[in-house]
Amino acid sequence: MKNMGRALLLAGLMATVLLTPTVRAQTGSSPDQAKAQQAREALQAGDHATAIRLYGELVETNADDLSFRFGLGQALYFAGQVDSAIEHLERVRDASGGPGAVQYVLGQAYLEKERFDAASAALDAAAAERPDIVPLAFLRAELCYRIGRSEVAERRLRQVIAMQPDWDVPHLRLGALLLDEGRAAEAVGPLEQALQLQPANVDAALLLAGAYTNQERPEASVAMLESTHEALPDSLPILLALSFTYDKLSRAELLDAMANRILELAPGHPGAELRLAQQAELRGELEVALGHIRRADAGYGRAPRLMAGTSAGAEWDVRSGEAPEALRLMADLRQQLGADTEARRIAERLVAEYPRYPNGYFLLGNMMLRGGEAEAGREYLARFKQLTDGRVQTGLGANFLESDESLVQATAAFERAIAIDAKDARALIGLAETQRRSERPNEALEALERARTMGAEPVSWYTNYILALGAAGRTDAAMSAWAEATQLDLQLPYDVTVFAYGAVDACRF
Repeated sequence: MKNMGRALLLAGLMATVLLTPTVRAQTGSSPDQAKAQQAREALQAGDHATAIRLYGELVETNADDLSFRFGLGQALYFAGQVDSAIEHLERVRDASGGPGAVQYVLGQAYLEKERFDAASAALDAAAAERPDIVPLAFLRAELCYRIGRSEVAERRLRQVIAMQPDWDVPHLRLGALLLDEGRAAEAVGPLEQALQLQPANVDAALLLAGAYTNQERPEASVAMLESTHEALPDSLPILLALSFTYDKLSRAELLDAMANRILELAPGHPGAELRLAQQAELRGELEVALGHIRRADAGYGRAPRLMAGTSAGAEWDVRSGEAPEALRLMADLRQQLGADTEARRIAERLVAEYPRYPNGYFLLGNMMLRGGEAEAGREYLARFKQLTDGRVQTGLGANFLESDESLVQATAAFERAIAIDAKDARALIGLAETQRRSERPNEALEALERARTMGAEPVSWYTNYILALGAAGRTDAAMSAWAEATQLDLQLPYDVTVFAYGAVDACRF
């Protein structure tokens, strides 16, 4: 949804007369006016290349004509040449005194380039001239949303909805904002309205499914996703969401059908192959299950396991959490089919590739015991117990983290997990979060530095690192970490957005 603004302008700006006399053509021959008419028609029709060519020729021969340069700026913007568009639009603004139409397009261009201060000034100027334009009102709300000014964004979005209640996008954006703030119950209404207005809106459907899940309404989630699937039968995100939901609800036949449909659209999709393998094993179809799980393993193998960081030698673990389960099931299936040697080889590979996956040690330890390697088998089973006990405590800590009133219990659980296994990166990050939220940011930073080299998951690590640095008053370091996360294209929580854009002079009222 980030770049929805250009489409809004095409729908709203072109139909709205905002040009003041200072931006109209000042002079020009009949041939120029004919060419200008052709350029306007091309722009209206979405033929941006033609509009750029014609307006460019007009600007070359009529350098002082602001209407031609404004037309060129619009055409460049709509064609995605935003920097060039800004150059021309700024010249029109400065020469004309900045009428609303110019500020409208210029503000959107600034917004797309994330020049938020400038975007706010331009859009506010445009709104002062024409506050009744709904897409403009939305863009002003969108800017506030982007920089974490949730209170102002919510108020402006509700004003947009009041202005045009049959437009689905503001409802969707309001629902997303409420979810970002942890207000899932309040988000349900706007998201339901967005989907009612546009049944083929994938973003609304997925966000609404998340809101329903948060409210423990799985049947509502299933019904809504199935309805959206009817409208969009080839939408892979909807199919994946339905597959996940059917799996959670143990609806085997529907899960099989959904997984097969996913494979039609995305052959070899490892998650779909894994689910088909699991269902086939439950039915006793071991050879069928083995075929699926081999394809799942191959699919997970094609995906990156590590993501390089921004500094030399830095790496982050980005492997799918399902990948080790695929290997475990493959080893188990080979064992059930009597191929013990191959099963042992797969189990050894599982432990080597996923040394923090408990079930690998359980599987291999039992194989060793059955093979007469009692001492080694017991060692592997002891490691299984250690990892499992640590996971129990880490999971308990994560549950306590859901409430600020349970931070003491969360801290204790994470500390128990770390006492069991000092290299548990997830527990270290959890402990750091409890320390940060308990106003002990320096302790949080110490825990995060320990976790940095332990195969930490990057999103949760950077989230807590940036916020802890900010809480410790180390703003420059926090913004450097934010830049790293942006460079890695990490999608961090809204709390980080609020912090990162706290100094932007916009949306203060």
